[in-house]
Order: sequence, then C-alpha cells, then structure tokens
Amino acid sequence: MPETYQCAECQRPFRDKQLAPAPMLHDDRWAKLAEKNEWLCAECFFERADRAHCLPVTLADLMPCNFNRVHEPHSWYDLFAKSAEPSAREAWLAEASFSLGPDIPEDIYGKPEIPQKWKLAH
Repeated sequence: MPETYQCAECQRPFRDKQLAPAPMLHDDRWAKLAEKNEWLCAECFFERADRAHCLPVTLADLMPCNFNRVHEPHSWYDLFAKSAEPSAREAWLAEASFSLGPDIPEDIYGKPEIPQKWKLAH
C-alpha cells in the first residue's frame, strides 16, 4: 500500500501502522459501501456498512486473496471465519489457494479488528 493512501472517510493515513484497512470485499458487495478504488479504514468501513444496512458482513463477502489473510491468525479471514460454517471456510480457502497473488508484507498496516461496537451490537 503506497504511503499516500488514506481512509476516504476519516482521512487518516494508512502509513500509521495502527490503522487497519477495511477487508477486501467482492466488487458487488463493496459497491454498496464505497467507490471501486476508494480505501476505508476498518472503523469507517463498519460505520458505512451500518448506515447502508449492509451488516452483517460475512466470510462469503470477503474476496479470497492474500490481503484478507495478512496477519494470520488475526487476519480478516480469521475474524470472519469464526462465525462461518465449516463448508464456507473450506470453499473460501479452496478459492483463495488459486487467487492469492503476491505475498503482502505483514508490517504494512495494523492488525485487522472488528470494532468492539460491532462485536456487541451485531
């Protein structure tokens, strides 16, 4: 992620290693929340998802790619896989094994975390 990237909502830069970007979703799901090339931090992502009535986000919404597996075992995949059926986890991983793309360094951004507000409310 280039140093100049920032959250389109709160304008915080992703070079702050504590700021986690939103999970990467399939295009049709992302289009309900943001422009195609717009970046959001995790907090703003969940706020927009709530306002757009797009919650809950599930494992099926996540693009099967390396981006969503950075920081395993604390990745976006891991967070959403906890509430998914075993068959959904298997299908996601099977698809991901063919579309992972290049490795992404683990130190490019903060660890993904679902904000506490959404863990309790949704």
